[in-house]
Amino acid sequence: MIELVAASSVLICAVMLLRVIFASRASRRLLYALWGLVLLRLCLPFGLLDSSVSVMNIFSAAGQPAAFSSAAPDGISDTGGMSGTDIVGGAETAGTAGAAESALSAGGENAENRQTITGGDTGETSSGIGAGIRSWTAALKPVLAAVWISGSAALGCWFLGSALVFRRRLKKSRAALNWPGCRLPVYVTPVVASPCLSGILRPAVYLTPRAASCGKAAASILAHECAHYRQGDHLWAAARAACLVVYWWHPLVWAAAALSRADSEMACDEAVVREIGQENRFDYGRTLVDMVAVKSPPAGILSAAVTMSAGSRMLKRRLRQIVKTPKRTLPAAVALVLSAVILAGCTFTGAQRTPDKSDEPPAVTDTDGGVSEYARTLYERRAPYIGDAPAVGRLLEALDIASTLGDYTMELQTSEEPYILRLTFTDTVGDGEAFNAAMMSNAVVLLALIDNASRIEWQYEFSGGMTIRGTEKGEATGFYTGILTEEDAAAGMNVEDIKAYGQSAEKVQELLENLPKTELGGETPAGADRTNLEACVSEAILRTNGNPYHLGDFACESHVTLKTVEEGSTVTVYLMVLHCTVNYLENGFVLEGGSHMPVAITFEKNDKGEYTLKEYWIPQDGSYYMPSIKEKFPPDITERDVDTQRYITQQMRNCYDQIVKYGNIETKPIIGRLFDTIASSPAYSSNPGDYIEAHPIEYRELLYYGDYTLRYVCAEFLKGGQTGLKGHLMRAVMQELLGEAAPDYQEESPQAWFDRWKADNEEKLADAALELQPGDAASASTVMKTFR
Repeated sequence: MIELVAASSVLICAVMLLRVIFASRASRRLLYALWGLVLLRLCLPFGLLDSSVSVMNIFSAAGQPAAFSSAAPDGISDTGGMSGTDIVGGAETAGTAGAAESALSAGGENAENRQTITGGDTGETSSGIGAGIRSWTAALKPVLAAVWISGSAALGCWFLGSALVFRRRLKKSRAALNWPGCRLPVYVTPVVASPCLSGILRPAVYLTPRAASCGKAAASILAHECAHYRQGDHLWAAARAACLVVYWWHPLVWAAAALSRADSEMACDEAVVREIGQENRFDYGRTLVDMVAVKSPPAGILSAAVTMSAGSRMLKRRLRQIVKTPKRTLPAAVALVLSAVILAGCTFTGAQRTPDKSDEPPAVTDTDGGVSEYARTLYERRAPYIGDAPAVGRLLEALDIASTLGDYTMELQTSEEPYILRLTFTDTVGDGEAFNAAMMSNAVVLLALIDNASRIEWQYEFSGGMTIRGTEKGEATGFYTGILTEEDAAAGMNVEDIKAYGQSAEKVQELLENLPKTELGGETPAGADRTNLEACVSEAILRTNGNPYHLGDFACESHVTLKTVEEGSTVTVYLMVLHCTVNYLENGFVLEGGSHMPVAITFEKNDKGEYTLKEYWIPQDGSYYMPSIKEKFPPDITERDVDTQRYITQQMRNCYDQIVKYGNIETKPIIGRLFDTIASSPAYSSNPGDYIEAHPIEYRELLYYGDYTLRYVCAEFLKGGQTGLKGHLMRAVMQELLGEAAPDYQEESPQAWFDRWKADNEEKLADAALELQPGDAASASTVMKTFR
């Protein structure tokens, strides 16, 4: 937004200057066209590309990076962990939500014992003062946004109301006037002070009764209004009003609107004089004096109608132009056009991003005994305890988290163990994986250098891509909380105590050098059969999406190969990939994170037939998501082929199967609770579909458990007596899981439906050498697979 305001302000001032320089040398139509650049720039929220000639380079050079933080929230109320249903629907499961909330309850229940620190608490440095100012600025942002929106809404309503009232008055009072040769409808009405062109979709000329009776003068007036129509001024007037509604607080936009309206009149005057001939220009000038309403109504520049009203000074300028007929020269026109091109190049582009030392990561190796200055600075700023807010703030400033990851607030929980440092980032994050990887490294250093810190947490709002890009449009938004404990950091660094790295500058240097690298490349990790492409694909997915600090108990993946392309020694596999990370609970598991998206994985194949990972490609975020896929994937892979919703249910079944087997989870009580939850409401309905519709998350979970759900359902039906609501729900789930193999029976009783299915398939059961017996869940599951 700052870039837009700065660039548009410079552009408006430059156009004003060009108007003065070329006022008597260039065509008024050219001068009027310059305002089109201003309108276009106001509609572009960003620069088209980076350029060394951009005016934004001046502002970029003057700016200073933020040390850290904005205003603090009262507390973190959003759940941090992402459930399995977050991956596909953006909602929480019953068990997962409770687990996520309890993970934050330790800090949430003792808000009075937490400290929320802004930049002003870091000490007496100038950066601390700057951070304090930024804190106030951030606190004012929602207030200013509310004022902006309220002002725009009020002005927009006033503009629309005035336009509707004016249109209604015109329609009630107008009388058609037949004017041969005029391509626009012409009306006479007493409600206008001077002739005007009004209407966006169906523009028409409106004359005052006096103008309509003036014969030759009326012809000049019609020529003037038709010139407005040829210039598209009825559309420009609406666009000008829209800009004022949005930028009502910007004085230069108001000035541009007023000047562009004046220039449109002078451009029309120039066109009319050229049409009627120089010898008639004095008559045309007298017509202006007689017909123009010499006033400037408050709504003038907000009006959708193009009127002939003008202030006395403006009218004198127009008459001077008509009488003197300034000489227009070709060199002046060329110079004006070139100036406009240069001006567009300077204001439609963004600041050039030139690398400098401040953008480079701090040096890890160095100078004195192999210890870098960066490591020494971090060691010198270590904090003796987490309650020392200024010391913690100085350590955060040394890590330069704000410059790399964005502004944040710092919250300290010091009342009881675990002692927590929590960072809440103020900007929305698109690439969550990269953000978490960078924040992980910072969290390890913080745990090592804050003596009694037990846990580092960070929270941010994500949108679009993050780790759940597989959801439908608009659902992939929310809050994410990352957690790194002292124990997990030690395990990730393969040491007994992470605090050992904070004992000297040399140990800090060792820590920096040993932090896990997040770059891709190198060989497939040991353990995978490097001659098996499927094994290498699975290994690449798990490694790329893996977390070096063991935030999850188990990670799994499911992929669907869309196409494999071999070109020489290079093999690229195009896939739909689902990755899940889980933590196991006493009675189940919770999905901590995941991603679901189209992926392209490229390997190099050597003479031995071994595959080495070269590239793991994922789509870009936001509006670039689908275009980036189309650019990367072969043309025969269609948008339907990369629709995540086509694959999500089966891929989630595959992952759930891996999760259950790895954790040796007893699924029967979990599935039973899911059915009980679905059957609990709405109590007023007798339609099973209403219960499923009221509990889409639980129903989807039943589908994800796949064969485990079938095993449970079959075992329950074999017990007999399933004629109630639960029986109907089990029948619905079984039909969906069986898919095309599901029987189409019309029996009202779900038990009768199952019994008929069993009776009709005795032959298949015999071929499978199986006999369904009550309570024989294992046989039931195998039979289900036989019929699918």
